[in-house]
Formats: sequence, C-alpha cells, structure tokens
Amino acid sequence: DSELAAAIARQQAAESSAFILEASPYEWTANLSAQQRRTQGAANSQEWNAALEHGLRLPGKAKLDRQQAELTRQAATLEVAKTRQEIARELLERWLTWAQARERRTLLDQQRALADTNLSGIRQRIRSGDGAVQEETLALAELAGLASQQAAAQLAEQQAEASLRSRFPNLSLTDASLPVPSAPGGDADTWRQRLSTNNPRLTLARLQVQQLQVQAERQVQERTPDPTVGVFTASEASQTERIVGISLSMPLSGQRRQQQAAQAQAEARAAELAAQVEMRRQESDAAVAWLNADNQFKVWRLTADSAQAQTIAAERGQKGFRLGETGVMELLQLRRQALAAAETELTARVSAWQALLGLEIAGMQGWLATEAEREPDSTP
Repeated sequence: DSELAAAIARQQAAESSAFILEASPYEWTANLSAQQRRTQGAANSQEWNAALEHGLRLPGKAKLDRQQAELTRQAATLEVAKTRQEIARELLERWLTWAQARERRTLLDQQRALADTNLSGIRQRIRSGDGAVQEETLALAELAGLASQQAAAQLAEQQAEASLRSRFPNLSLTDASLPVPSAPGGDADTWRQRLSTNNPRLTLARLQVQQLQVQAERQVQERTPDPTVGVFTASEASQTERIVGISLSMPLSGQRRQQQAAQAQAEARAAELAAQVEMRRQESDAAVAWLNADNQFKVWRLTADSAQAQTIAAERGQKGFRLGETGVMELLQLRRQALAAAETELTARVSAWQALLGLEIAGMQGWLATEAEREPDSTP
C-alpha cells in the first residue's frame, strides 16, 4: 500500500534524523589569513594567521539529544504500526461492504428465480382453469419489484467492488463469502488491558509527550550557550615572531533563549493535556470493544434463528402453493418475510464480523502482529 510505503520511508528518514541528533551539531572550522605589515623605515613584513575551532556541546545537552534520538526512532516505528492499523481498518470496512453487497445480490437472485417459478406455475393453473388472472397480476407485480431491487443490488455491488479495487488494486477478489461468525475469545477485562497495551495510537501519544518534555528540557539547557574552543598560530615580524595559543568564545545568553525555553515548556504541557484526553478516549473505546463484539455476535445469533424460522415457513408455503393449499397472497407475504429476515441476518452477520475483526485489528492481533515484525526496508 502506498500509504504504508510512505510511512516506512518516513521511518528511514527518522533514523537519519536520530543519527543527526546523536552527532554533535558543530563542525571543525579552519581559518587562514595573510597580511602584509608595512613599517616606516623598515622592510615590509609578510605575516599569516591560522586557527582551528570547534564548538563543544555541553554534557547535559548531549544526554538529552541521545534521549530524543531514541524517542524519534520509537515514534517512527509506532507511526508505521499506526498506519498499518488504519489501513487494515479501511481494508476490512471496504471488503465487508463488498461482501455484503455481493451476498445481498445473491439473495435477490434466488428470490427472482423463485418468483419466475411461481409465475410459471400460476400461468399453468390459469391455462388449466384452476387459477385467476388476478394471481398472475400479483405475481408480475412481485417479480417487477424484485427486478428493481436486483438492479439496485447489482449497482451497489459494482460500486463496492470498484471502491475496493481502486483503494487496493493488487487485492485478489476471489471470494466474498461470509461464514458464520464466532464469539470473541477472552473477556472484557483481558481485552481492555490488551487494547490499552497494544494500541499504537495511544502509545504514540504518550511518546510524543515525552519528546516535547525532552525538547523543553533541552531548551532550558540551551539557556547556557555552548562554548567554542580553538587553537591558533601566527607568524609576524618577518617570521621572527611565532605565536601559538588557544581561544575560547561563548555567546552571552539573553531574553530570546529564555523565551524559547518558556515556549517549549508550555508546548510540552499542552501536549500532555491533549494526550490525557486521547488516553481517556482510547481507554473508553477499549472498555467497550469486547462488549460490542460479544453483543453483535448475540444479535446475529438471534437474527439467524429468526431467518431460519422464516425460511422454513416460506418453504412450507411454497410446498402448500404447489399442492393448492396456499394462496398467492399468503405465499408472496411469506417470501417477503423470509427475504427481509435473510437481509437482516446478513446485516447482523456483517456487523458481527466487523466488531470481531475490528477487535483483533485494534489489539494488533493475528496477521497484524506478524506484519509489525517485518523489517522497515521490506516491500509493503
């Protein structure tokens, strides 16, 4: 996926950024100058000066920079995990939408076939003198309604497939069957702890607070400027004088450095408060995630029982219609109820899978846990 590839590229850039933080921000500076001294009544003197200087990062600043470098690496890894998780959620949502549209179209195809069969039976009855023309009118109206629903279902399936293919063009769409869902394993407390621990978004929010806190402390340390030391040599007085020495220079701290430190501390505090809001929201979602998956499974089981009962009733009505014991109106009503119950069961089945697989994605379980272990430079 292109978004994941971009996140991995940013991770590689973060590694370079971390290396820069660990390294000294200063480089050696070489100075070389030449001059001519003209003295009245004496020969001109050719003189030169050479110096080599380097800034010195104070030990406290170097320690904080190393901490920031490690936090940068960890944040980049979490960004990749967060992106992978978000893409997995999008993939699940689009695939379930396509699978639901495809199964609903299959349901309507089956109903259309039954409606065609019933219409043929009614016309046969009319030809034999056992049926009324009104029955054919009702059957034709039912068939027209099903044809309209079928056309809308085909369009919805095509749109869902196009959306899925455009977002994930390399995905092989070979199967859209939705099997019977299963109840979520474990319990609410276990999953709440797991989701809070394995949540890359939550961990990243905490880590970003640490980064800003380290950055604020670094700005406080920056109120004491780093010195620059050097060695120099010079030749003067027609090379009769040779000068060798060391130099030390240090900027004088002013209000600017103090305000920068105050700004960094305020930003760290704001990030900490924002992270607390995010943590409460994520913990709230984690507390209800398992309960939602468990309830969706129970709802599906109830709708499945209802759909089965309605299907049995419709099949018996179909048999009674062939034997002349069930009227057209009663049969059409039974078939509509069976179709409505089947569609309700399909919706509940999709919701159950959405909650169950969404639970695994939120907890970085299953294939997500395996994918998270891949090397950063591997092909996504």
